Amino acid sequence: MRLPRRRFLQGLAAGPLVATLPVVGCAARGEGLRVVVIGAGAAGLYAGWTLQDEGATVTILEASAVHGGRLRVLEGFADFPIELGAEEVHGERSILHTLLVADGARFVDADDADVYFVDGERRGEGVLEEDDFADAEAFVDALGDWEGDDVTIAARIADEGLAARTDFLTDAWIGNEYGAQNDLIGARSLAQGDAAWTAGDTNFALDGTTLLGHLESALAAVLPAVKTGQAVTRVDHDADGVTVTCADGTTYAADAVIVAVPITVLRDGDITFSPALPDDKLTAIGKVPMGAGMKVVLSFARRFWDADTGSIYGAAHVPEFWATGLGRSAENLVLTAFVMGDKAEALSALGDDAIATVLADLDAIYGAGVASGAYVDGVIQDWLKEPTIRGAYSYPGPGSHAARAIVAEAVGETVYFAGEATHTEGHFGTVHGALETGERAAEAVLTWWWE
Repeated sequence: MRLPRRRFLQGLAAGPLVATLPVVGCAARGEGLRVVVIGAGAAGLYAGWTLQDEGATVTILEASAVHGGRLRVLEGFADFPIELGAEEVHGERSILHTLLVADGARFVDADDADVYFVDGERRGEGVLEEDDFADAEAFVDALGDWEGDDVTIAARIADEGLAARTDFLTDAWIGNEYGAQNDLIGARSLAQGDAAWTAGDTNFALDGTTLLGHLESALAAVLPAVKTGQAVTRVDHDADGVTVTCADGTTYAADAVIVAVPITVLRDGDITFSPALPDDKLTAIGKVPMGAGMKVVLSFARRFWDADTGSIYGAAHVPEFWATGLGRSAENLVLTAFVMGDKAEALSALGDDAIATVLADLDAIYGAGVASGAYVDGVIQDWLKEPTIRGAYSYPGPGSHAARAIVAEAVGETVYFAGEATHTEGHFGTVHGALETGERAAEAVLTWWWE
């Protein structure tokens, strides 16, 4: 993913960059082809839609009770729908942006100003002009240029001698954004992904609609092919085809299978492959990490932050809050706490008590009792505790860049892989990256079948 994402969030209306979904093909290359797709997240749905559009018969097996994967919506909590999973649209040159514009999406159009809690004081963006923070920002801006070893970002920060008072900002802008913390992010893997990024540098947020809603609209034709509550436990495969077995004993026979599950599901061995996956693929799966992540959405009776506040940095337990309603809501009374890595694990262990900890963070910034006294309601979306997902999104750990390509490789001619963690060109950890891997896997199946 391009770094840093939220700092450069631009509120722009949908423009005429694209008008329609890409045409997958003219000839029915999938005629007579049967494919099982495992996983009904963004990658699996788009793979299934692409195959079906080419005349293939598709069955999508989803372990949970709903489709959408790490796309989830909170309705009725505020005067606008709230994304509990993926939220931003990263770049204007992607399948996702094309799909959204074609489906009539509107994007947030609002100016924002960030808040920084530094040395016990609430500061505005002018703090970034101080030498310590200017050095930290320059470090962040140059991360994509790193050509050294795949040491951790934390090690690089120590080598650079950045001031300790800026640690909260580099943690928020780098580790937290990428889905972990700085002592788990590989500097070279991050730079390699950044160099491969092609989606563009402008980020967008939807106004009044949701990513899942637009995907459901654009890919409506394939939704009847989704079978929920079908946890796959075994894939038998050979040159003649595949047999997919679910936990309830149901089996599905097909010519090929696309495995589009979170990397954690592969890592934890939920699915047995026979023959077993190659050793190099199993090793690579272990090198593509995915950790804890959560959003805590809070509503308040009154707004105690400035009307144009975008993000709030510097809290003890939450690397970044953002004003979820900015540009979306007439009331603007909702904040989202965005927490990844070890801090997410710590909050996860607290259960519902995490809300009190998050409110205490805001009280420390805005004044004793200010946030907790205005608090109305809260919702925790803890992706670590989702049994069929078990984490937020894959991040660029040391050695992960090369490993992704091995994870993405097909096994023989009948077993293919998709999902954001298999993206080999920098778009891991994003919805558009997931869609691209779904298209890649579907095209590989179609090419094999056609030839």
